Amino acid sequence: MIITGEMILLFLAIISALFSVVYFFWKDREKTNATFTRIKDETNAELSEIRKDNNTNFNELKTLFFGIRENYVRHDVCDKRRKECPCVEKMKRIEEIVNLNEK
Repeated sequence: MIITGEMILLFLAIISALFSVVYFFWKDREKTNATFTRIKDETNAELSEIRKDNNTNFNELKTLFFGIRENYVRHDVCDKRRKECPCVEKMKRIEEIVNLNEK
């Protein structure tokens, strides 16, 4: 088989097209990963601030976050459930961040 200039050019065109498609998907994946990492970091920072400031139980925060017992948090200090507590506003902020980023 004799390799001509046109065959070499065709081979290079196919290889460059393949690299272009791979780069397109790779670049999009990196941007998506960066967005999800940022969302995860913001949410973890808010949750750790709530746990540190109010000395709350993380399982109770998860219960509050998923809406099973909405607007109620059990504090480890007094071991009572209170509807109005300092971390309700912070939890609403976290829910807004998650809801905006899910869309």
